[in-house]
Amino acid sequence: MILQKKILIPLGIILGIYFGLSIYVTMLSFQSISNVHEETPSQYSLQFEKVAFQAQDNPEIILQAWWLPNKNEKQAIIFAHGIDANRAIRLKMFSEIHDLGYPVLLFDIRGHGESTKTKVGLTVKDIGDINGAIDYLKKEKNIEQVLLFGTSYGASLVLQSAHTNQSVKGVIADAPFNDLVDLLAGEVARRTPIPSFIAGQLRHGIIWSAKLYQGIDLRQITPAENANKLDYPIMLIHCTDDDRIPINHADEIYAEAPPNSTYLKYDNCGGHDLAYTEFQENYLKEIKIYISAQLN
Repeated sequence: MILQKKILIPLGIILGIYFGLSIYVTMLSFQSISNVHEETPSQYSLQFEKVAFQAQDNPEIILQAWWLPNKNEKQAIIFAHGIDANRAIRLKMFSEIHDLGYPVLLFDIRGHGESTKTKVGLTVKDIGDINGAIDYLKKEKNIEQVLLFGTSYGASLVLQSAHTNQSVKGVIADAPFNDLVDLLAGEVARRTPIPSFIAGQLRHGIIWSAKLYQGIDLRQITPAENANKLDYPIMLIHCTDDDRIPINHADEIYAEAPPNSTYLKYDNCGGHDLAYTEFQENYLKEIKIYISAQLN
């Protein structure tokens, strides 16, 4: 009996710590910071209209957006920002590609900016955000084809979403992740004193707690597999020195990408999602080529 207690008590403590950490990490992953935009399109001499639409999966989720009209009346670009960001994050970039003639829909993903305050969908539930945007453009703006452009979290979201809607004709994914569970475990090691080899063991606990907490199976988050379902080339962009989402995530996606896809790797960006900031001229040149080829 004494021997059993000596074994069971430490085991119970270890399991309690394991599942406690797993639940803590999972709960953090569903939270976001609602940073409201400080810039507007008018600051970049862009005409715009404030619009709103429902998420396809949940009509109670209202997504706030800007519609930037342009010459093309049948094709448009939809932009999805990163975690804790908002729809204004790439306004300068869109002012610089305005000459291509494509209108743009910039929106706040659920739980971000001015959109409905709710849990992040972890690129599973918020596929409904992307398809809600496409539905809105079809019904209200008579748009027939779209190109999805995402950065960081938004990059993985557009990769997850593209195959679910036949109106999508192109995808640009800047700094996407491919394996969210590994990424979350990595964040534990990065933000806490817990060694990386221990944090890596949280994988199964994180999967279990996400299913329990929000009904999401994190194994459904497979950007590489979903990219492989597309019948058109995609564009991937990543920095080799990305300190938040290692470049191996983009490498894995590119390995499964459709034929003739483009992969831009930039060295010495200085951090996460900084390719546009540090290599603006080449970045703009390459995305213009891709956008023009896909929306022709």
